[in-house]
Amino acid sequence: MWRSALLALCAVSLTGCGYHFWDRPPFYTGSDPYAPSGETENMRRARGQPVAVQTLSPASGNMWPGPIQKTPSMADLVKQESQGQLPPMQQLPGQPPSPTLPPENRAVPSTPVQPVEPNIPPVPQAGAPPAPEASSGPNTGQVVQTPGGPSVTTGGTGAFKTLTMPNGQTGILVPNGNGTSTIIMSNGQVQTVPTPK
Repeated sequence: MWRSALLALCAVSLTGCGYHFWDRPPFYTGSDPYAPSGETENMRRARGQPVAVQTLSPASGNMWPGPIQKTPSMADLVKQESQGQLPPMQQLPGQPPSPTLPPENRAVPSTPVQPVEPNIPPVPQAGAPPAPEASSGPNTGQVVQTPGGPSVTTGGTGAFKTLTMPNGQTGILVPNGNGTSTIIMSNGQVQTVPTPK
């Protein structure tokens, strides 16, 4: 009796597990409410249903374009333009209309046109900017040993210092906080060196 009561208690306690509706227990073979719905060709293939597939067949007739037309030269275009055989140029949407001259004025003038120069004052010539002065702060003049030789700091802050290498290349020295510093050179090369004291 106790065994059957324990079995009934287990069966009742598991009634909510595995399914969400009382009429669809886990062994129910009905439709899944969470299954994707649709009747497209891919959905029918995913369900294993037959799909009508059209066979590929070659197109009838000659589908290749004809021979390539000869590209007109600049002389041909000028000749066609002078004879009026070219179609008028099409305006693009939003483009202002192009100015057109009357037909009698399209010829090249016999006397050269002199440009009209308004009385515009000349642009003042700026002198060369002053060269930056070498700073003499605490981050200047410190020697840092690098794989390329001793380098000299030329400025910076507490968070970084700028370096000049023996070969003239420049870089940035960033302390890592663990006794080493990272040098990022102007060519993108990165090196790690002991932090200078």
